[in-house]
Amino acid sequence: MTAKTFSRACTFLTDDVAPRALKKIGLKQSSPQGRMRSASDERSMAVPFAYAAAKQRERVAVMCHLYYVEMASQIFSALEASGLYADLFISTDSEEKANEIRNAIPWNYGRVTIRVVENRGRDIAPKLITFADVYQRYPLVLCLHAKKSGHFDFGDDWRVYLLQCLAGSPAIVGSILEIFRQCPDIGMIVPAHFHRLRKKLGGFGWGANFRTARRLGWQMDIDLSETDFLDFPTGSMFWARGAALEPLVSLRLRFADFPKEPCWIDGTLAHAIERLFLFSCERAGFKWAKVAMNGSDAISTPSDVSAFVQRHSFSLLNRQP
Repeated sequence: MTAKTFSRACTFLTDDVAPRALKKIGLKQSSPQGRMRSASDERSMAVPFAYAAAKQRERVAVMCHLYYVEMASQIFSALEASGLYADLFISTDSEEKANEIRNAIPWNYGRVTIRVVENRGRDIAPKLITFADVYQRYPLVLCLHAKKSGHFDFGDDWRVYLLQCLAGSPAIVGSILEIFRQCPDIGMIVPAHFHRLRKKLGGFGWGANFRTARRLGWQMDIDLSETDFLDFPTGSMFWARGAALEPLVSLRLRFADFPKEPCWIDGTLAHAIERLFLFSCERAGFKWAKVAMNGSDAISTPSDVSAFVQRHSFSLLNRQP
């Protein structure tokens, strides 16, 4: 084994391996959770705004992983109702599903590209590997996927909430694009955490993902701490400038780095990466903001957008005591 191969193997050793090894010798490995912000401290812009934003001028790409192909019509219907003019980049895990998607697409507002990928890394691997070329070609990307979350009894409601926050209507899309236009330092716009998920989990921590995330962070020149703040787009759906994800894309991950399915509901490389999206955004030199249909802050005038960002932007890399 070469030094490079050994280094890569160590880098992507999953968090599941070390706990099993320690268990055999009677030791227990801790699971750092990081510091969570309270629900009252999670400020979000209410969308749609109370004023009509300018019509879409930006070139947009929509990236969507459709493992659950039966959800294709729901997602396409939501996109059609959003009023977006965008090129679609769709991934799925078989030619049969790809053909089914082709027959289901009613998209007349841009080009459609469908790529068949390995069934590894769920929606995360296609984002960073299959469509790595997209981020350089489009200034803005909307990332969606056919999310089921069957381990929660509110999985369908959670998916609908995320879709509505990000693309629920032409007014919502217009409001989000307005944020990007007015604030060139904003690199990502993510939905506020779904209230039923927050109530169920009580908070959003590292889970079994800290050690894997820290190893990836080192490669992005980020030194994660067990005791620092953590926040991330739960459900991994969001809007982003391509440049905001460049630190993650530049890791040059491979599908072989992700475990084969079926695998765990936590503790995989994909779950670690989900918790690094906002860190990547900040590492690239951007800020990020949250939106919600019942957001904490109403936006009534254009000046309210920049005022919100100036007043409520939160940095994960700017460590606080």
